[in-house]
Amino acid sequence: LIGFKYSAKEEKLKKVLSKGMKIDTNIDIIPEIDQILEIISKFYGLKLKKEYSGSSISRRKLQEIVAYLKNAEIKKVKISLSHEIKEKIANALSSYTLEYLTKDLGIDKNQFYDYFKRRDRNIEVPLDILEKLTTLLHKKNTKLANELNLKIDQARIQMEYVKRIIQYLDKLANSDIFWDKIKKLEILDSRDIPYVYDLTVRGTHNFIANGIIVHNTAAVVRDKTTGEFYLEAGALVLADGGVACIDEFDKMDPRDRVSIHEAMEQQTVSIAKAGIVARLNARAAILAAANPAYGRYLSNRTIAENIDLPVTILSRFDLIFVITDIPEEERDSKLAQHLVRMHSKVSKQVYPEYIPLDTLKKYIAYARKYVHPRLSPEAEEKLVKFYVEMRKRGEDPNAPVTITPRQLEALIRLAEAHAKMGLCDTVTSKDVEAAIELMMYYLKSVGMDMETKRIDIDIVMTGKPKSQREKFIRLMELIKRLEEENKGKPIKVETLYERAEEEGLDRVFVEKALDHLKREGEIYEPRSGYIKKT
Repeated sequence: LIGFKYSAKEEKLKKVLSKGMKIDTNIDIIPEIDQILEIISKFYGLKLKKEYSGSSISRRKLQEIVAYLKNAEIKKVKISLSHEIKEKIANALSSYTLEYLTKDLGIDKNQFYDYFKRRDRNIEVPLDILEKLTTLLHKKNTKLANELNLKIDQARIQMEYVKRIIQYLDKLANSDIFWDKIKKLEILDSRDIPYVYDLTVRGTHNFIANGIIVHNTAAVVRDKTTGEFYLEAGALVLADGGVACIDEFDKMDPRDRVSIHEAMEQQTVSIAKAGIVARLNARAAILAAANPAYGRYLSNRTIAENIDLPVTILSRFDLIFVITDIPEEERDSKLAQHLVRMHSKVSKQVYPEYIPLDTLKKYIAYARKYVHPRLSPEAEEKLVKFYVEMRKRGEDPNAPVTITPRQLEALIRLAEAHAKMGLCDTVTSKDVEAAIELMMYYLKSVGMDMETKRIDIDIVMTGKPKSQREKFIRLMELIKRLEEENKGKPIKVETLYERAEEEGLDRVFVEKALDHLKREGEIYEPRSGYIKKT
């Protein structure tokens, strides 16, 4: 109050307030930014202040740079041309007078000399002048004009790239992300700390600090007591870098199938809930078990029909094994005796030379960390040979496709895994043979068309073998013809059965196909005993 009684003090106080001083305890240094700024300054020929140089700068300085880049009068983009091209330009324009050229290009005589005739040093040509020049050259030398147009297009692509960089810097400078410098790194002795646990503590800001995500978890959950949202770990995110074992895979909620599809395809899990948008790593191998839809596995049906899972998920497994419970007296007797002895505690140790659990854990950890096998030339040749031979079987128009590039990728992974098990740095032909043996067993047990007795990968990839697909197409064509004969009116199902049998399609197949078409919404029943295409 005293200050305002004296004009001099009042002026000083106003001056201090006008500076807009504010306390900021956050250093907020943005790291590794110098290379990006160098790209922009070189492209536009800008000279940034010395204080802006350095690998890391503060947010406030970056805001000043972005404002400068947006508001400063940026010099024209220039393109460097070789002396050979400049000589070609001068020769192509020799029929024009110098006055005409300078007037048409918007430059004076000295500039024309510097740009196109000077030999002692190479001066870059502004982009707008080069564009005018190409218009003139189209009449004299089309080849040279096209060559210059290519350079102009490259420069414009670079301009778009630099504009995107400036937009990125703008977001970086004015976003809600804050940066802090790491002051110290310490390596702790892990002998006394065998495990590190990540725990979701409800009611605290351990994983969302004031709305900022600080932890890789997979589900957004509202706390019942505080009403705040927090992230909770999911199985695939927790298994990042490891193996996720999932039982009752077929009982999965349909909404979760979308997430697991993304995890198997892209190795990530995306979250967009309660204002939180995140993409989390889920680089895990999936070992899953599922039960047949009909209680028991029916060998006369495809894998897609037996297991209630979409083929888009089934086809992403490298290997699928069918384990069936077939009664066999000798094996059943051994199993029963083993279970009874276990309960009576008189069971003998079947495998005395087993590997202790701790040793096995160390072995797996060592193999994963230090062993990264690469394909040898012999292994590459064997893989290619097997793939080509399998593909040859499908060259006949009437033959099914036996293998796709997705199975080839699976073979490579299996061969590398086999080599890693032996702690080998190189994938040999023996590793490839083991992978091929597994793949063939899988294809013969799951990918065999029971009607033609041929391997058909479409059973896994699409859920239908080639033989069934062709019959399905014939049925659809028959339905279309019958609708045309009835002038668009509904078709009687019994009539369809009769016509289908005449064309070699059995009644059981037609019934199954019609059920499938109804589920997919391709046909509907306007009244009992009649069908119509949607």
